[in-house]
Amino acid sequence: MTEQKAKTSDRMICKTVRSVRSRAIKNEVCMTKKQWLAAARQGNGLARSIVRGAASGQWDVLDRDDGAT
Repeated sequence: MTEQKAKTSDRMICKTVRSVRSRAIKNEVCMTKKQWLAAARQGNGLARSIVRGAASGQWDVLDRDDGAT
């Protein structure tokens, strides 16, 4: 990895995100690009499992033990 790519991948990206509890509450979250991608993959995986569970009639998809919360 070149030095330029290393600097780019380690750079912090800050985003304003809304609280799950209230649309009025906003927080700034800072992560690296790699961390943002991992968070997005985890969230997408959870959403897919909820949809699959709903389609199959299993509503306990949030009780699984795969590290997703």
